[in-house]
Amino acid sequence: MTGLHPGDGSIAVAGAGGFIGTNLLRGLTARGHRVHALSRSWMVPPEGLALALDGDAGTPGVLELLVEGCQALVYLPHGSLPGTDLQTAGQDMLKGLALASRIADICVERSLRLVYASSGGTVYGSDVAVPTSEDAACNPITMYGAGKLAMENVLRVHAWQRGLDLRILRISNPYGPWQLGRKGQGVIGTWLERALAGGAIEIWGDGSVVRDYVYIDDVVAAMHAVLSHAGPERIFNIGSGDGTSLREILDLIQALCPVDVVHRAARPVDVPVSVLDVSLARAALGWCPQVSIREGLCRTLEWLQHRSSP
Repeated sequence: MTGLHPGDGSIAVAGAGGFIGTNLLRGLTARGHRVHALSRSWMVPPEGLALALDGDAGTPGVLELLVEGCQALVYLPHGSLPGTDLQTAGQDMLKGLALASRIADICVERSLRLVYASSGGTVYGSDVAVPTSEDAACNPITMYGAGKLAMENVLRVHAWQRGLDLRILRISNPYGPWQLGRKGQGVIGTWLERALAGGAIEIWGDGSVVRDYVYIDDVVAAMHAVLSHAGPERIFNIGSGDGTSLREILDLIQALCPVDVVHRAARPVDVPVSVLDVSLARAALGWCPQVSIREGLCRTLEWLQHRSSP
């Protein structure tokens, strides 16, 4: 695959109804691509798509139907969250691994590019240099991160042995419109939702945990760029390249929307500092993050306020 452009072929997106998927569908259709989408549930009714399927990627025949006539598959689903208990997360990981080889088979047989959305915030663990580059050792401390890394490894074996056209995006901590804070996923979305609802924000530990928050439009731009990537690189960090602590996020939110704060005990699943080195994506994809944390917070708050208004 030397490059994908509007009109070359449809793009299939699995897990299209969630936070990242909803934004990706809008970004791809706005760029003129035909899109096939699959999701178990939808944040908004799927419109303007060449094909929209309700269902699970693990259902026999569904992925084959999804990718018919497509040139690439973007795979987004992951069953558990970073804070999920070990037993449930382990079961979700086994389900994902059972599906990984089938996904690879489908892509190899049809000569599809596979873009896998991994997690730069969890696969590396805590004992790495910061900012962290793609060649750093991966020692995840959560089952979520272990599951993402295991999926990467299975797919990379297929790429090595069978020529699977694979690109992996290790995405840091995305935020923005359509991150609705469901099940506590996404600190920025969760905190802004609670602030607008008049609730209290929960902060774990002393607020010194540092993360690399990347605005969703920048993530979508990276996904679009990697679809046409023709170089030898296979794994890309996607983040802002800057670290922001929970305390700093809280200060920014309180300047926009005053809110009460409740302090909780620190969580063992939180890596103290996670910031990605995104220089490879800059050089190989011609991509770079455009939206600062302050601007991104303002955009997200404005979207939430508009969404909640009559």
